[in-house]
Amino acid sequence: MRPIVWTLCSLSVIVATAATQSTVRRVPLQRAALAMVSPSTYRMGERLNPKTGQVQTYDPKPRVVTVDAPRGLVLLTWIGVDGKTKTITYQRPDAIDVVVRADALHVDSGTLHYTYDLEILRSSGEYLSSFVVQAFAKDLEPVRQTALYVGRMNAREFSDGQWTYFGAPESSPLNPGRRIRYQLRSSVGPGLVSCRVAGGPLAHEGAGEEMPAELSALLPGYKAWPQGYTIGPDDRLASLSPAQRALKLLEWLPEFERLGWMTAERRRHYNAGVRGGDLRALATEAEADLRAERITTEVRAILQGFVAALPKR
Repeated sequence: MRPIVWTLCSLSVIVATAATQSTVRRVPLQRAALAMVSPSTYRMGERLNPKTGQVQTYDPKPRVVTVDAPRGLVLLTWIGVDGKTKTITYQRPDAIDVVVRADALHVDSGTLHYTYDLEILRSSGEYLSSFVVQAFAKDLEPVRQTALYVGRMNAREFSDGQWTYFGAPESSPLNPGRRIRYQLRSSVGPGLVSCRVAGGPLAHEGAGEEMPAELSALLPGYKAWPQGYTIGPDDRLASLSPAQRALKLLEWLPEFERLGWMTAERRRHYNAGVRGGDLRALATEAEADLRAERITTEVRAILQGFVAALPKR
């Protein structure tokens, strides 16, 4: 009987796998694999000997201690110039798992309304504190919401395009299991752009003196913000010819599948359709595929944008 049971179990797994692959499932933004460990080498500190008045060296013993890995809480400790232990509690911004669902819909003639629905997964260790999304458009207009800070990111890491920063309501933390919607407006059609999130408090209290440089160098900054792709206004596509747009779409299709925006079967089908040269037919199919959960709103929006840019028949 054992071979029979094994066969039935195997068939169950195959059927379940096939069913899973028949519908889309967006993947969360990806955390970077950034380790924070105590420095193995470091410079000796210097302090004034109160008895001799001479400068003497001492061992600052810089250390990194993870106190709560799921929440991303890390202690940075060292011996200060006064001989006492100094401690800074650092909140890693990557203790959060977020799925972003985006769409772009016409609200009036020539204006697109971009929506970003963020779901903070229950696997997160912290609340959502920040969301930033990339765009390439001169007429970008964030839709401002009560009690939410909205602004531009000007750091070097966000120099490619325009990055809009959306904060979170302080009075009602976006804890694991909650959702929130952010919005943009632009006349520019959608393309594939980047986005990032951060979890937990972004600032940490000082310790009364500068931490050793070796500890400061361990702070990952924006590199630790989970990141991924979504859709956003992209005027770089405006200069592409229909043939170049088709090539761009062929380049993006494997990424759509990896992101969970498109099933493998639909990716192969759309690949053949793009090569066949009829984007209008694919855009029409996209509505049915969206209802059947074979593609996501992101794919439909990009297809509609590409078709809208085609020469009129």
